[in-house]
Amino acid sequence: MARQSKKAKILNRSREPEMGAAGSWRLLLYYNFYRFGLGCLFGVQSYALALAMERPDLYLVLGIPAAGLIFLALITFHNIYRRLPKLRTQTHTTFIIDIVLIGVIALSGFLTESVTIALYVTIAAVGLVFRLQVSFIYAAVCAILILYPNYVDSLSGESTYSNFYFPVVTTVGFFVISCAVGYLARRTLSDELTVERRGIDLANLSQINRLAVDKLDVGIVVLDSTLNIRQINDTAKILIGSLISMDHIEGKLAKYIIRIINSSKAAIFTTHVGNNILEIGTFPLFNGLLLKVENKTETANRTRESRLASVGRMASSIAHEIRNPLNAINHAAQLLAPPDDSDQRYAQSIGEIRKNAQRIDRIVESVLDRSRTGQAQQKRFALTPWLKNFIETFNTKEHEKNVHFNISGEAIKIVFDPIQFEQILSNLCENSLAHIATIGPSVEIFLHTGIDELGNPFLEIIDYGLAIDPSEREALFEPFKSSDTGIDFFMVREICNINGADVEYLSDSYKSGFRILFLA
Repeated sequence: MARQSKKAKILNRSREPEMGAAGSWRLLLYYNFYRFGLGCLFGVQSYALALAMERPDLYLVLGIPAAGLIFLALITFHNIYRRLPKLRTQTHTTFIIDIVLIGVIALSGFLTESVTIALYVTIAAVGLVFRLQVSFIYAAVCAILILYPNYVDSLSGESTYSNFYFPVVTTVGFFVISCAVGYLARRTLSDELTVERRGIDLANLSQINRLAVDKLDVGIVVLDSTLNIRQINDTAKILIGSLISMDHIEGKLAKYIIRIINSSKAAIFTTHVGNNILEIGTFPLFNGLLLKVENKTETANRTRESRLASVGRMASSIAHEIRNPLNAINHAAQLLAPPDDSDQRYAQSIGEIRKNAQRIDRIVESVLDRSRTGQAQQKRFALTPWLKNFIETFNTKEHEKNVHFNISGEAIKIVFDPIQFEQILSNLCENSLAHIATIGPSVEIFLHTGIDELGNPFLEIIDYGLAIDPSEREALFEPFKSSDTGIDFFMVREICNINGADVEYLSDSYKSGFRILFLA
């Protein structure tokens, strides 16, 4: 006999009922409802038959097996609830007792059609629970019960061969049902095993993907159309956890994402969250959005340091080369200046030479300062008291007009190098003074503090002066690009970046200025 394959053995064993097999217990429960109804049906039929034939003994012959089916069904309900005895023992016991009780009714020679149908159902149930070999054994037992009365009658000469037609067809039907139900059950079981294996494979694949996504250095967030988070890895929780509330994206980021979802286009933008500079890539999905969150803080710092180093070396070299001839030009202009103002045109020309030489000297000094900018000595301090001290210091300097500062907003704390912060704030205030077009002896600069939608503190330096020309705003913070007052905005931004902050230009129809955005 050929050795059975391992796969076939597993498949056959899986057809055997086992303790805890929910499907087999459920099938047994349904079958038990059927046998309870069958017992009631046999009881009613036996009572009606006994009355019709006026044979009270017939009610006992047929009613006792029917009562046995009902009684055993009630016991089996209790056993199924307790899951005792074991499933294999319970199913074999149930089917054997049913066949015996139905066989007693069959041997009586009455209720032939009902008995046949009942045995068909029992054989079908056996075929669903057990393998084909076991089902054939039960079919053979049922066939003997059907053929035995005719066989006894034929021995006594009371039955002819024609009387075997119906019993033989019935017994053949037992085996046909065993084969058909067994085949269908086997196919169903095979499909169930396939589905179960695929379910396990999908679960494993999902777990592998989850582990892989969680180990990524970039954050991954899957959102639906209402910005509810469907999936998020650990890196994303760390990077944008402050923007998440109850598994929902909120704040400024939410508004930006809604615009991207409406446009159905991929986009990449950069924002500050906490102490990190984040690059967030958005990729539309079928019904939602995928966010890829990368921490660009370290990359930005390395890029900035490399750029500062290269620009500083070049700037220092150029500045030293420019300063010597510039000093000579300035000195010559002083010598050429007339002792009196008799020649206004000549004196004005000399004044323009000296003015522009001084402007170039300020630019050179700014470049040298940039090349000497070192590591920031950051401190955490309350901004409003510091601004009041800064205003007192700033007003001690000589200005063409009196400066009035207006401080407003929330009380915030920032992390910055105080010396470098004073340097850039002085430059921005000097820029405001230079662009305020007002008539009168005094000007006003507004210093407004607050916290933005992402929780980052900011300081706005606002004035009502002339706005920077829109064509020059894009290049405002580029290297070697200074305003007409000599303010080097590139150096302002670089100092901000060194301290983990950023600066941007603000402008509307009636006011303009700068916003310094600090890290929380």
